[in-house]
Amino acid sequence: MRVRLLGIFLLISVIPLTILGLLAYNRADALLHADRARAAVIVSALGPLILFIVAVGILAAIGLALFAANSVAAPLKRVEEAMAAVGRGDLETGCPVVANDEIGAVAEGFNRMLGDCGSASVSGRPSAAM
Repeated sequence: MRVRLLGIFLLISVIPLTILGLLAYNRADALLHADRARAAVIVSALGPLILFIVAVGILAAIGLALFAANSVAAPLKRVEEAMAAVGRGDLETGCPVVANDEIGAVAEGFNRMLGDCGSASVSGRPSAAM
């Protein structure tokens, strides 16, 4: 989970800023060596290029934010559904462990707790989890 979120952070912040910085540096360097007419062309071409990079950055940020939100919300929704099933008395339910991250650890702990509860109810001994 952390690696995925770090990747998303890099894609929506560091990379676009780096591209804009390199673009600005290259254009400023070109302005130093250009005559007045060429300088005007360079400056007038900057607006649309910066607008394009910003628009792509915004669209990428929205898409990646939706991806990150779904990658967290979907596994938690499955844990929530399994908890509701247990609340209705279904101790045979389980929660799929779909990742080896914090959310996967929650699902794994939930399944372990269910197993302990099921073992305790079969053996007739009280469970610490109940």
